[in-house]
Amino acid sequence: MSVRIGVDLKPLLAQRTGVGKYQAALMGAVLERGDRFAYAGFADRGWRDVPADLLDVDPAPAQRRASLVGFLRRAPFVHAAYQAARGLIYERTAAQTGAAFFHAFLYRPPRFAPLPFVPVIYDLSNKRVPQHHPAQRLRWMEKLDAHVAAAPVIHTISRFTRDEIMDVYGVPVERIHVIEPGVDAIFQSPASGDAALRALDVTARNYFLSVATIEPRKNLATLIRAFAALPTQAQAMCPLVLVGAQGWSNALPPETEGLVASGRVRFAGYVADSDLCDLYAGACAMAYASTYEGFGMPIAEALAAGAPVIASDIPPHREASAGAARFVDALDVDGWRQALSDAYAARYEPRGAVPPAFTWRGAAEKTIALYEETLRRIG
Repeated sequence: MSVRIGVDLKPLLAQRTGVGKYQAALMGAVLERGDRFAYAGFADRGWRDVPADLLDVDPAPAQRRASLVGFLRRAPFVHAAYQAARGLIYERTAAQTGAAFFHAFLYRPPRFAPLPFVPVIYDLSNKRVPQHHPAQRLRWMEKLDAHVAAAPVIHTISRFTRDEIMDVYGVPVERIHVIEPGVDAIFQSPASGDAALRALDVTARNYFLSVATIEPRKNLATLIRAFAALPTQAQAMCPLVLVGAQGWSNALPPETEGLVASGRVRFAGYVADSDLCDLYAGACAMAYASTYEGFGMPIAEALAAGAPVIASDIPPHREASAGAARFVDALDVDGWRQALSDAYAARYEPRGAVPPAFTWRGAAEKTIALYEETLRRIG
């Protein structure tokens, strides 16, 4: 009989970005490894089994869910009431699912009780750079301290964040499992066409790309200032395409407006992986300027798709790239300008994809080891 693991369905029902993509791919890889484990998913009103086909993206409910989340973000009191009601439903129904424990892909479970739980800690930006988060997210994360203390093991995604957890919480290294993201096969395939490029009115090798939610710690302000310092001809020939949803703060410099008006900066919003693969493959370079991350998934994806990568020089980016990117000090505008200029000059040179350092098969094996240890620890 399979051991049932509880999970939160919320990241799977929204547009799949960082957490949702990681959760879906990791759960799918675990299910492919056999029938030792099965998943029970908690939604807003209760629980359901999570078969492999539920992990496929369904754009229609994703769009509806994204609209709901956007509304809740704009209405803090409604958001607080929603979280409280959801936590109460979780508390009242969790014991009925038959789950051995809850794998909290959103850092912590909706309520502290009644199941044992394994928190997934992607980063500790709430501790290190709290000014880069909205108040309601900081309130959600306030309770993480108690969850870390109570958890039998901790799940994280990089050696960098493992070290952060040890430093901030004093958790011994043997209680922390590092399970790096793999790179989906779609990013390792040749480009399937130019529809995504045509939709943005760009051509292969003639645009810069950045993939990041628009929020302060993604440091798009530095990237845009560096791009604005390029010669006008380079900006016109190689516009900057920004892929990613609007976060909690605009976080863009004043010169952005003029660059957008002239078509030299273009916002693509959310992009499905099938199109994102082609955008990676066709980019002059993918620039990832974040000042603080847990890993840096777009770096690994872009390299696998064959794009040169320019990344801020922070430890998780070196992990994600296995050293294959060009690194620039995060806040060095002139350093970024030079790196963009060099990429522009070399945009037609031959290049090849970089095999991913991490795979979902390997991640699944590490996750199963985490599950086995959790079961031993909770008895």
